[in-house]
Amino acid sequence: MGHSDDIKTESRSIAKQIFATVKEKDLSGLAQQIAYNILFALAPLLIFITALAGWVTQIVNSDLQNPAEPVLTWMRDTLPKDAATFLEQPMNNALNTSPGFLLSFGAILALWGAKNAMTAIIKGLNVAYGVEDKERSWFANTMVAIGLTIGLGLMLAAGSMIFVLGTGIGDDFANAIGLGKAWSSVSTWLRWPLIAAVVILGVALIHRYGPNIDAPLKWYLPGAAFTVVSMLIATLLLGIYFSISGGYSQAYGTFGAVLAFIFWLYIMALVILIGGVINDAVQEKVPAAQADIEAMNNHDNDNDDHPTA
Repeated sequence: MGHSDDIKTESRSIAKQIFATVKEKDLSGLAQQIAYNILFALAPLLIFITALAGWVTQIVNSDLQNPAEPVLTWMRDTLPKDAATFLEQPMNNALNTSPGFLLSFGAILALWGAKNAMTAIIKGLNVAYGVEDKERSWFANTMVAIGLTIGLGLMLAAGSMIFVLGTGIGDDFANAIGLGKAWSSVSTWLRWPLIAAVVILGVALIHRYGPNIDAPLKWYLPGAAFTVVSMLIATLLLGIYFSISGGYSQAYGTFGAVLAFIFWLYIMALVILIGGVINDAVQEKVPAAQADIEAMNNHDNDNDDHPTA
């Protein structure tokens, strides 16, 4: 009974802090700034991430006329119609870019531009975690943003591979190595949970290494799980809304598709920030989290006091 009461008390305390922080820190305004920065960094961001994912996609889907088709199909089925329409052609072009592009000077420039979007997210998360006054140096922040951008590309590539292996291509591969029906059953049940796990891990890593705050990775998972689930729900609801209302594109044409995409970016940015607020509340209010963070800090201090020779 006492343990149950403790959980209820912690839950109420966490909820109160979340609502207070969202109201106090104007996360809606921060989300608008992040969406604005992502929009301006969108071209190099898509070039780098999709070229990296496209390199894997082209290898896995080499027998298809258009190796990007599985990814494009997923995008049409998942994103709001207007946003998918806006992104389809650039995504198709990027996924079919020559793999040699990744080693070119253009990839370096694309990566440098793409890190601007990640930098905007990091700044927003610093506010969400209450460490905006403890920001890293410009150089350190740039290195973190570049590392997270590369990590995001690798996570997307991994998710794409899992998705493709659950399609007919994966079945053909399984038949070739003698797994056949067993693989078909396993992939049907495991494909989406595995993709969800990869995405949640990717978001958790952004929360873990983006803002200038240290805690064990597991205490970033609650906000990451909330972020991913909320993104899916918000995307689904926006898709339904746009289909019922006719969407921006029906009224404004191509410009309307851009407006719909900007609004979708804003919602996604807001969800990421709220995920940070949730993690911050959990880390402050849950005793187990506090104990783990304290132990982690003590370990780091011991290492600083006794450096290895």
